[in-house]
Amino acid sequence: MYKQLKRDCQRQRRQEHYRYVENLLTDDENQGNVSKKFWSYLKHKRGDTCGIGTLREGNQLVTESTEKAEVLNRQFQSVFSTPSQEPPPTSNRSDMPTISIAAEGVRAQLQKLNPYKATGPENISPYVLKEFADVRSKPLATLFQKSFDQAIVEEEWKKDRVTPLYKKGDKYLPSNFRPISLTCVTCEVMEHIVTSQITRHLEEKGRLCKRQHGFRKFRSCESQLTELMCDISEKLDQGKEVDAIFLDFSKAFDKVDHMKLFIN
Repeated sequence: MYKQLKRDCQRQRRQEHYRYVENLLTDDENQGNVSKKFWSYLKHKRGDTCGIGTLREGNQLVTESTEKAEVLNRQFQSVFSTPSQEPPPTSNRSDMPTISIAAEGVRAQLQKLNPYKATGPENISPYVLKEFADVRSKPLATLFQKSFDQAIVEEEWKKDRVTPLYKKGDKYLPSNFRPISLTCVTCEVMEHIVTSQITRHLEEKGRLCKRQHGFRKFRSCESQLTELMCDISEKLDQGKEVDAIFLDFSKAFDKVDHMKLFIN
């Protein structure tokens, strides 16, 4: 009787498993897309649970997860440039009002969080922050304001989880991976509030170049492309020649000296 029950349970389990896998492929059949759950299941079934295959450093093959992490860490560090000792450029300053962080603004940002986003080093799920936005908004607003006024950032907020993401080329070369950082969600909320107030100030004072379309409200790649096409069409209608130069900086964020981006 025990053996018969065991076989029945195994058969039932296999049937349910097959049905589960089949549903993963048919959930989004009408939209023509494969569900996100399917790719998560496929990643889980891979032999290498860390998602990174064998890497090569010099003439040595690296297979252990810890060693692969060290190899990628050395690769990511190698692309950074040595900070310049020159002072940052100066320009005319325009005094900005003191940044004020209110509970209403914090609650609005918490409610915009993607509940399925991965957690950061603080291990607080965005789902929890979003669902309890009404309760958490006031204490977080107080914490954000004190952190900003005292110019002190919580040490836990300075940490992040770096995930290597394959970009192109041979997958065994560490140079073909780029780092993606998962930072603390609560700190990201504060950063968004501070950034929005700084951006609003720069917009009102006209400190941003009119030709800058990235990361600006009511502007995007489409608006920049539209303006470019209008300029080209105007010159062609006038019978003039149009030359274009396209530049792409490799690992620009890692190589550019951040101190030179500061404006006093």
